Amino acid sequence: MRHNFVRPAHHFWLGLLPGVCLLAVALARGAPPPPSTDDQLWDETRLTYKLTPEFNVFTAGEFRLTDDFGYWGRTSGRVGMGWQPLSNFTIMPSYLYTVDDPASSTSRVESTLCLLTSYRIPIKTATFTLLNTTEYRMPEGLPASWRLRPKCVLSQPIGPDNLGLSGFIANEGFYDEGRNAWTQDRVFGGLEKKLGSYADVELYYCREFNFPSNRPDFNVIGITVRLTFGPKKLPTPDEPDTQ
Repeated sequence: MRHNFVRPAHHFWLGLLPGVCLLAVALARGAPPPPSTDDQLWDETRLTYKLTPEFNVFTAGEFRLTDDFGYWGRTSGRVGMGWQPLSNFTIMPSYLYTVDDPASSTSRVESTLCLLTSYRIPIKTATFTLLNTTEYRMPEGLPASWRLRPKCVLSQPIGPDNLGLSGFIANEGFYDEGRNAWTQDRVFGGLEKKLGSYADVELYYCREFNFPSNRPDFNVIGITVRLTFGPKKLPTPDEPDTQ
């Protein structure tokens, strides 16, 4: 007697079910996790013209390479002025224009009015600086909002005076009034080298922590070139960051 070994259709699909489950598990294990960090390069150039020992005007431009240095993520420009009524106190209003994803058809534009204040406190050979930047942010197509950026910097000369080298560490927080929350925190460490009387270069590492945690943190290598012109060169360590 012949036996019919043809299985019903539902038996066929039930037989495939364990294989489908095993394939799904394998794919899930092999899928890369969402990125927890993004390595970036920030490059800024700043030009300052000293009108008097107390007043200056400046302009600055910056670009960023993001996505592990593989994508042009941001470009920005700033114009402003500085007033130093006291030797250790500075006020700097400025205007900042930022474009995110500048090479994309979905680029995002933001205009920002900024006011920076700083107060320097000498501690023996070191300098402790307290800064605060108040920003009125006007992103294109979105409501305007305020943001506060308190920052503290500790700098210390390294080696003999004629070397013109100093090191610094800093921390900066970001409080977003629109979200009513702290949204970012940056920790810096770097070196500043004076190149004569009218130029200096700053090389630093920055770790940016972004909140909430579903946004990647940033590992940043940054370089800032500052050129100062005018009748008299004065130290200008309190110029606002373009970032």
